[in-house]
Amino acid sequence: MRIVVLALFALGVGSLVARADEGWKEGWAENLFKDQTGQVDLSKDFGTVPRGTQLYKRFKITNIYQVPLEITATAGCTCLTVTPPTQTLQSLQEGYIDVIMDASKFKGQRNVKVNVLVGPKFISTTALQLSAFSRADIVLNPGQMSFGVTKSGAVQTLDVEYAGVLDWRITELVKHDAPLDVTFKEIYRQPGQIGYRLTATTKPDATPGAFKHELFFRTNDPASPLLPVLVEGSIQGELSAVPDLVDLGRLKVGESITKLVLVKASKEYRITGVQGAGNGISVEIRQEPSKMQVVKVKYQPTQAGALHRQLVIKTDLKQEDSVIVTLQGAAEPQ
Repeated sequence: MRIVVLALFALGVGSLVARADEGWKEGWAENLFKDQTGQVDLSKDFGTVPRGTQLYKRFKITNIYQVPLEITATAGCTCLTVTPPTQTLQSLQEGYIDVIMDASKFKGQRNVKVNVLVGPKFISTTALQLSAFSRADIVLNPGQMSFGVTKSGAVQTLDVEYAGVLDWRITELVKHDAPLDVTFKEIYRQPGQIGYRLTATTKPDATPGAFKHELFFRTNDPASPLLPVLVEGSIQGELSAVPDLVDLGRLKVGESITKLVLVKASKEYRITGVQGAGNGISVEIRQEPSKMQVVKVKYQPTQAGALHRQLVIKTDLKQEDSVIVTLQGAAEPQ
């Protein structure tokens, strides 16, 4: 069981009370979970899946109210892993709750939920519903492709094994947007036992950064026509920033804090500029070429409110000329 709490800070009692008459009613938490069409998205049925599959669903969550919210998400089953948004959800800010359902931990039908509690001033609850049927005659080994921190050209394989009476086949890879070149081949076929090997290679031009996608393979099995495979990893580019997410904390207007960001590359380079400074954020860089540059980021808010901004650090490198650093923080009145 994993519990996730996003921090809450008040923007003022007046604004909170103002919203109380405009929708803070029983059951309003489900209004935070709407898809691109405006429909409430609170469930996912994965259907029939091979035993061992790591099933992935991303639930979009948007704070539609005028104050930051505290959100607690509790997995209702040991077969679930819940990953929260990485930043405080301020008013109108979007985030995601990622859920992985491990089909190696159950057989047959399983219906589970993630309990969501939103508060604390006005309390509302809802639940994310997930279901799947884990079939024992198809097994993935391992249950997903995990690249870890890697570079272009890295390879991962996964075996799919079928034990049954069908003339079972994988017929094609359904189009996907993962930064991977993917192939599959049959490795053995005999009565009652069939095996395939899936191979994924990170593309040479893959954009650096973390990725998590589902690949879908089409089969000739009417009971399970699509075979989902979760792939995840983080592609390390020539240029990297440490940290790439900077928490500037909570300050009062007029106070200041300075953080250091190390920008590393495999050869000497210069920083040519930084986009995204201003409005309380200033940066200081060196002009000399180096494999490791230090960027000083100063936060001195001039007005109260939440900060969520991206700095684009530009360089004179040809292959990969910029890196993004995300800043987050908040300012309170003096």
